[in-house]
Amino acid sequence: MTLRAPGDDALGACPRCGRSIPRASHLISYRDGDWPLMFATCRECDEVVHPR
Repeated sequence: MTLRAPGDDALGACPRCGRSIPRASHLISYRDGDWPLMFATCRECDEVVHPR
C-alpha cells in the first residue's frame, strides 16, 4: 500500500488508513456552525469517513 499526501484532486486523507481520498469519492457536504464537514468513501477501507 502506497500512502501519499492529498493533492489538488483529493478531498483529504482517510483518518483510518491515511490513504488519499479522491474527489470522485465525495458523498455529501454540510456545515456544523461555521465548520464545513463532508463524508466520502475510502476505497482502501471501504468505509464512509470524514476526510482530514
